[in-house]
Amino acid sequence: MATVGYQAKGEANDYILHEFDIPSVSPEIGTDNFLSMEFFLEFPFIAREVVRENYSWINYTIKKLAGEVSVKQTANKASQRSDGDWELQTTLHSSGL
Repeated sequence: MATVGYQAKGEANDYILHEFDIPSVSPEIGTDNFLSMEFFLEFPFIAREVVRENYSWINYTIKKLAGEVSVKQTANKASQRSDGDWELQTTLHSSGL
């Protein structure tokens, strides 16, 4: 709470570094659109905008870190699930890890 300003259940970054000595990050992404600055994106057009504007650097980073991993968008739209979360279909392919 003191670090990020909100209560979080945590994530695996510290565990992965401690147990496996593998650096790990979980970036929080957005755009210049003020609607993308919420923790949970309310509107599907904002989710699509965030993915579209950040896709190239995310893909570049994955390639630099993993070498032989590719990420491809498999659907042209985000869909809202019954629990209210949004889903974007992607394919992650590792050919050498």
